[in-house]
Amino acid sequence: MAFKKVSGQIKYPLAKGNTVKKGDKIVDEGVFVGAKASPMYPTSPTFHFEQRADSVTVGLNGGHLSYMHDNGKLKLGKCYNVYYDGYVVLEKGAMKGKSAHTFSLEEDDVDAVAVAGLEPTVNKAAQAASLASSGDDITL
Repeated sequence: MAFKKVSGQIKYPLAKGNTVKKGDKIVDEGVFVGAKASPMYPTSPTFHFEQRADSVTVGLNGGHLSYMHDNGKLKLGKCYNVYYDGYVVLEKGAMKGKSAHTFSLEEDDVDAVAVAGLEPTVNKAAQAASLASSGDDITL
């Protein structure tokens, strides 16, 4: 019989009482495993990243993450470093005048190991570029 870990620690670095400074890495090599409605903010999803080193799941909320997800910059099964870039006061739209958290992402060029049924894949463009620069021929 083999056991597989199905739950673990979840942390929310932007929760009240936590100190996060501009430039802090708040997700360290975290695989994006999905988003779900937040109990505190039902209209804003919580984005979950499972860190490779310690299997801690980090939950983050923010319109900026929603924007990146909706525009294809945050992809299920990919591995990211997420940095806190502070907050800005929004200048237009329905939230004009409100402050919003901002983030920057670093994406690993190789897809993460299978997540929730996803098959592991390799970023073929990055692989081709790497092999091409080494002088080897490749057909993908």
